[in-house]
Amino acid sequence: MATLKNFRADGIKAYQLYFLIQFFTTTAVYIIMEYVFFRDYFYYPDLTVTNQLSGYFACNAETPNFAYTLGVCALGITDLSNWQAVILAFFLNTARDLIIINIALDSLKTEHKIRMVYFVVTLIALNPYLSYNYLRLTTDTFGCLGILHIFVAAYYREPLTLKFLLIACLLVSIRNPLAQAYLAYIFLSAYIHFNKSSLLRILFFSMCIIGLIFSFGGIEYFSLLGLGFKYGPYSLFEIILWFEHLPKYFAIILSIIILVPIHLFLLLGARELITGYGFITMFEGGVLSSFFSLSFLAIMLFINSFSFYGTIKYFFRKNWLVLSVFAYVIPSFLIVAHLRYLYPLMPILSLGLVLWANENEKIGRVLNNYFARKSPS
Repeated sequence: MATLKNFRADGIKAYQLYFLIQFFTTTAVYIIMEYVFFRDYFYYPDLTVTNQLSGYFACNAETPNFAYTLGVCALGITDLSNWQAVILAFFLNTARDLIIINIALDSLKTEHKIRMVYFVVTLIALNPYLSYNYLRLTTDTFGCLGILHIFVAAYYREPLTLKFLLIACLLVSIRNPLAQAYLAYIFLSAYIHFNKSSLLRILFFSMCIIGLIFSFGGIEYFSLLGLGFKYGPYSLFEIILWFEHLPKYFAIILSIIILVPIHLFLLLGARELITGYGFITMFEGGVLSSFFSLSFLAIMLFINSFSFYGTIKYFFRKNWLVLSVFAYVIPSFLIVAHLRYLYPLMPILSLGLVLWANENEKIGRVLNNYFARKSPS
């Protein structure tokens, strides 16, 4: 009973810290967006564009994310600043983060457990990109829930069930790129738990998810992926132009090799504007906005690089089935890379970083010495 009591008390303290930091971070991001960059915090062009591919407000179900379209239309949402959208985004994103915090409370088994949990809370609540999306009900909100759904199933090694499939199909119909992450998880699960009955279940699940990809606006979605190879100064076709004086096939191979580090850099730290129009966009709004742009890039690159590395390192050794969530970023990484595609993984990366640091001997010694000095004698 004492352990349960301490666990609950630790959880309450972690939740309190989360809400306190999240309030100040989201407020700060809102103020910076509105009064430094002079951009509406709730600006979301995909909601109001009236073409059939991304015009969610047009209530046209023939979009890749057709369930999102039907949902916002049913709720009467015409702008992300509508109270329905803000409240729903708040509850969904808060639930996502609290689930991650609960997993941290359940997973960290050290003498300084609660302080390590505070690191998870701080990484999530202080993350400016998470705070930027905290009150915004975009399709990426549901992308986060889909990645969390896969992560929880993989982390606790839950069997594939019809309930899992139904949730997967719903979330894929809201955020189409989730399909590759779900398929990766399903096939990896089949590899681990292979038998005749599970094989039939796996094939059925896969057909359902693949069917969703090609339904409604799926074909148009694939045409957009093709256009992505030419989008922005760091796309594959633009990089090939750097080597236009070299033999064609050598230029293509060299471009693909160079594309990997460039797109990894963009995925870990760059806003969509940079990917589309180049790094020059960071210096177009005056000294203050340039300072915040550079700071944001440096912070995101630093945090995400360590989190990316730590998460892969930890789960590759502990439970490599979890790594199926990284399938979410593979197509975007090869085509168009920026922070928006990494966003659904960020809460999990925060947890993965702390779990890895907690088991790393060198980091563990540093943390233990630090905590020992801070503890009352």
